[in-house]
Amino acid sequence: MSLRSQARSVIYETEVVRGFWLNRWFGTASPADALRALSEVRGLVTDEVLSIPQGRPFPLERFTEAISFADTPAHDAKPLLVFEDGRDNDDE
Repeated sequence: MSLRSQARSVIYETEVVRGFWLNRWFGTASPADALRALSEVRGLVTDEVLSIPQGRPFPLERFTEAISFADTPAHDAKPLLVFEDGRDNDDE
C-alpha cells in the first residue's frame, strides 16, 4: 500500500498516520497466529481485495541505483535486488 500525505496535514490538521512493524509482530506472535494472518492476507490477495505491487529488479551491481529508486517519492514498484547464482536460466 502506498500512502501519500502532506506533512503539513499531519502537523497542523487532523490527519493521522498509524502503522506497525510487521517484523516485530512476527517475533512476538505464536506460529499459529502468524500462519493464520498470512493465510488471511493470501486470501485477500487471491480475492483481489489487496494487490501486491510489481517489483523492479536491480542486479546487485546497481545497488546504489536501487536505493535511489526506493527513495524516490513517486514510484510504482519496489526495488528487488537480483543475486546471480551462476546458473543460466535457460537450463532450468
